Amino acid sequence: MGLREQNKLKTKKKILAVSTALFVKNGFENVGIRDIVSKSSISIGTYYNYFTTKEDIVFALIDEIVPDLFNKWSSENMEKQASDVTGIITLVFKLHFDIFSKKIFIVKEFFNIVTNPNLVMKNSLYKDKISEYKTIFWNFVLEVLIKNNINPNPHNYENLKSFFWAIYITSVYYWIQDTSPKKQNTFAYLKTTLDTFLYGVTDSCISLNRN
Repeated sequence: MGLREQNKLKTKKKILAVSTALFVKNGFENVGIRDIVSKSSISIGTYYNYFTTKEDIVFALIDEIVPDLFNKWSSENMEKQASDVTGIITLVFKLHFDIFSKKIFIVKEFFNIVTNPNLVMKNSLYKDKISEYKTIFWNFVLEVLIKNNINPNPHNYENLKSFFWAIYITSVYYWIQDTSPKKQNTFAYLKTTLDTFLYGVTDSCISLNRN
């Protein structure tokens, strides 16, 4: 990496670090771009070389978490700790929640973005990023299903991808709001939802074929 690239990366990391500190201290809604610029000791033009909105920063911070979310688990590792599909997928959620607990403020803002269709549909970056996350998660789920002799019809992949993403987002919402011991209400919801779906009580248009 050349000196220019190193300096650009350093500036970006500085903006993200300053933004994180301000969001934690003052709340996302109470922090403006000019606050970030001032604390970062950069010009407004420099800021816009990296980001155009505060929401862009949220996605950049989520991108920093993604390697931990999607690189630390594999279906083989999960199969050693769980005996069925519901158990394996639940372990993945637990891993994600453990990581999220250290970045709760940014997870909340990410949730606010992905559940705001007006915001997402107006920004191709957000749509592309969400599509990327959905695909990564679906690829893992599909691998688990197939290894457990549950073979979805390929024509239904897109529907299934959206369905599992909906489970994911809804579970994150429950987890954020859940005040029960060890988030047991979230995991009860997750188990019931996965068991119901995986064992056939669902709409036929996204049904699964079990060998």
